[in-house]
Amino acid sequence: PQDQVPKPQSEPQPQVRQPPRADNDDEDLLSPGELEKSDEDDTALDFLLPAWVWVLGLGVLIPAALFFIPLLVIGAIKKRRARKRRTEGGGHDRVAGAWEELTDRYSELGYAVPSKLTRSTVADRLESQVLAPEPLRLRSIAVATDEAVFSGREIDETRSEIVWTEAMAAVEVARATLGRGRRLLSRFRIRSARDWVARRGAAGVSSSEKPIEKPRRKLKLKPAKLIVDPVAPVRPPAPPQQVVQDPGKGE
Repeated sequence: PQDQVPKPQSEPQPQVRQPPRADNDDEDLLSPGELEKSDEDDTALDFLLPAWVWVLGLGVLIPAALFFIPLLVIGAIKKRRARKRRTEGGGHDRVAGAWEELTDRYSELGYAVPSKLTRSTVADRLESQVLAPEPLRLRSIAVATDEAVFSGREIDETRSEIVWTEAMAAVEVARATLGRGRRLLSRFRIRSARDWVARRGAAGVSSSEKPIEKPRRKLKLKPAKLIVDPVAPVRPPAPPQQVVQDPGKGE
């Protein structure tokens, strides 16, 4: 008998259960660009502001816009007006522009600037309204302006700049005497618009003060009637008398 050699028996190994293979593995794979975009979307979602922040921001921005936008527009108009008066025209025009800018600034500060008066008279009226610790020298500016306008001499740029410097210094002195509220209000004023409102108001007052004339009643005259007395007899008109000429007298 042949010797039988027993076969070695292998020990059973523990079985590892494999996960089921998904059919959409290729669809789950994202490109680097798509991964970066998804990260940005997640970051944007993290920085979303709540609704109350938007409401608070609009509540602050809208009043600020209503305050600063007109302020910037009016400031630009005033700056352009002053630059045009200071740089355009001849020397006498520039000096006259300095006086016009001075009176416009005083009116915008709230001072009463009389119209249709001489520059010296206007200067005296303005100085009486300003309680300044130092003299304004408005009368000297008015005299220099009249001399430049009516003298007929050529005014150089140096002379016009001197008058402009003195005029703006007088404006700053008058501004310093006012309170903060009036200084702030002057930034929203333009003299041309203020004068227009004043003229409209004066026209309305003058029209309301006129006496109301009542319309006159027209008298209707009735035609006169001829009244005939029925008692009095009506006589026929007498026939016209014929004059018979004597033929003997005619010879």
